Amino acid sequence: MLISFCIPTYNRKEYLEELLNSINNQEKFNLDIEICISDNASTDGTEEMIDVWRNNYNFPI
Repeated sequence: MLISFCIPTYNRKEYLEELLNSINNQEKFNLDIEICISDNASTDGTEEMIDVWRNNYNFPI
């Protein structure tokens, strides 16, 4: 089963990273996960944090 998360964000890097960690911990349930993030030009490093996640984790972001 594919589960899609659609997440709008603006300058919420810490909360977004906490959410991504929580989603990542669900992999033990063997779910097919994709994440769509809409960032409204954040200035707190959100984009860079998303790039790290995109390159290091097993689900598409």
